[in-house]
Amino acid sequence: MERDKTQLEREKAQEERYKRLELIAEQTLRAAEGAQEAARQVINFRTSYWAGVAVQFLAGVAILVGAIYTNQANVMVAIQTTLAAVQSVKEASARVPVATPVTLEQ
Repeated sequence: MERDKTQLEREKAQEERYKRLELIAEQTLRAAEGAQEAARQVINFRTSYWAGVAVQFLAGVAILVGAIYTNQANVMVAIQTTLAAVQSVKEASARVPVATPVTLEQ
């Protein structure tokens, strides 16, 4: 009887131990799944971060190229305006020959 009682207590203790081990295993599995999800989020964050950096860099390059072309267009307009002004001054200062009156003889 005493032996059966001791055996029952041992079995009960082992069952409780197995339950605790199962609970620890489940918690470990949940923690591992959570760690995997966190790793995925970190990877997504890093990917998003570098994609954002790339977009900002390309936007800066596009602004710079646009500014260069705009500046070139403004320089060309300024050159054309200057050349037109110089040409009009040349034409205005050129001597105009004096017209001699022509008489018609009849």
